[in-house]
Amino acid sequence: MPITKQTIAIIGAGGDLGSALAKGIISGNYRLLLFGTKLDSLAETIYTEHPKAEVKIMDCAYECSWEADIIILDIPKANEKEIAEKIHNVAIQKIVMHIDGNVDEDSPIVSDRLQSRLPYSKIVTVLKQGLMPRVIISGDDQDALHNISELLKTAGFKVSQTLKPTRTGTY
Repeated sequence: MPITKQTIAIIGAGGDLGSALAKGIISGNYRLLLFGTKLDSLAETIYTEHPKAEVKIMDCAYECSWEADIIILDIPKANEKEIAEKIHNVAIQKIVMHIDGNVDEDSPIVSDRLQSRLPYSKIVTVLKQGLMPRVIISGDDQDALHNISELLKTAGFKVSQTLKPTRTGTY
């Protein structure tokens, strides 16, 4: 866990993994910025369990990402391009954790789609493995992988493997 408080933006915090991460990582040394739908009940749950938590509901993906040290995307593939266009100027040199659905251990991991849209970001793809809280993480940057692994462990997830993405060209 980092010594200084990091700010984590969760875009799509109302999603299954996004809300589980928010609830789990708030016990660490993190400040949360949440963007998405159905966030009032999530924030209320967090404050009930952690009255001193620093959580802010945001109404703009750009502003949410601008303030963040790490950006987590729990959004449908159909919204990736739109969100990437909104945040690409403020995601430069930041870790962007992308949640990419379910996978089994034999499935290839593809992260080029988002990397091509956010070329100056450190993309780490997280795939749910079976029943939560097991995940597989993938990416090219070792420091980013380490940071995301620690973040996921703080949230109570088991990181079963760290894999390099399969290169398949741009989307």
